[in-house]
Amino acid sequence: VRKKRPTGLRFSVGQVVRHLRLGFKAVVIGWDESACAPATWMALHYPKLERELEVRGQPNYRLLADMRDTLNYLGPLYVPQDELVVLSKEDFKAAGISAFSNEPIVKHPAITEFFDFYDGKSFTPRPWLRRIYPQG
Repeated sequence: VRKKRPTGLRFSVGQVVRHLRLGFKAVVIGWDESACAPATWMALHYPKLERELEVRGQPNYRLLADMRDTLNYLGPLYVPQDELVVLSKEDFKAAGISAFSNEPIVKHPAITEFFDFYDGKSFTPRPWLRRIYPQG
């Protein structure tokens, strides 16, 4: 359980973000104050030691990516904070999503396992997820 939310955290559980370099939309399903991935995973994903150290020293987020943006990849992703931004109005327009659209903001089969609904700004975590991240 994450009783206290770190001050350096930019994103909350349920918030919709966009990956800066790869452009995919995703919803935050969890976070770590600093990277907690195994050394072998970090070395594989960040072969340059300098970048690995940068990633380890910042918040990292677990995400469910929009299947439409990731060739139907269904696994959770683990991404450092400096590679993410909040989804902007322009991102919504580019995706053809509006308040009147029937299209989900993030399409992923596991969304309902983590969230009850999307309120137009963010996804509302299910009770079990709220217990782990009570402050988002």
